[in-house]
Amino acid sequence: MFPKITIIKFIIYAVKLYMGVYYLKIRMLNSRNEINRLGEDEKFIHFSFRPSDIDILEILKNCPNLKAAQIPPSYMKSLSGNVPKILKMQGVELLKGDLKGTKVIKYMEVIET
Repeated sequence: MFPKITIIKFIIYAVKLYMGVYYLKIRMLNSRNEINRLGEDEKFIHFSFRPSDIDILEILKNCPNLKAAQIPPSYMKSLSGNVPKILKMQGVELLKGDLKGTKVIKYMEVIET
């Protein structure tokens, strides 16, 4: 499903996160209206909606330092085939996953306990 190098990078990242090297802050995008409010310093985003090709291009324009984007598994099946290609060309990892219990919040902090 995922290339081995992606899995290895994720494991290395998870170990560094556990050791306290990284403090992961995921920007929650609850609607398309929030895309224009993204800052240049955003590195990780989670979609609570199915992004279109144009949404992805806007996000990449607003967030040049983006490293990863997460989309719920239910949206992956109906996602445009261009979205993964665009993200890959820009060096952005497309992750499949959910953030449980998401309310209308701007950020969700992930801290290993």
